[in-house]
Amino acid sequence: MTKTIEKVAAGLRKMDNKPDAFLFMEWYSEDFTWDAPDILGIPVFHTDNFLHNTDDKDCPFQPLWKDEKDYMMDVALFRRGYDEY
Repeated sequence: MTKTIEKVAAGLRKMDNKPDAFLFMEWYSEDFTWDAPDILGIPVFHTDNFLHNTDDKDCPFQPLWKDEKDYMMDVALFRRGYDEY
């Protein structure tokens, strides 16, 4: 669990805009889940049915924001930081 927190923190450090929440994709790994209601003070919601950009990044967390802006770069930066940790 500590490594997951460190990976999320690394992803957050890469971003310009802190997300309002994370979506945790339950189907992403059969042997890993996130049971806490938040991570680093950011709420975590769960889903088992969500499509996201397919790439080589190994990240079950999807950043979410309340307002409607283009956050594609922030998502990519988060996933890169998460994966590179």
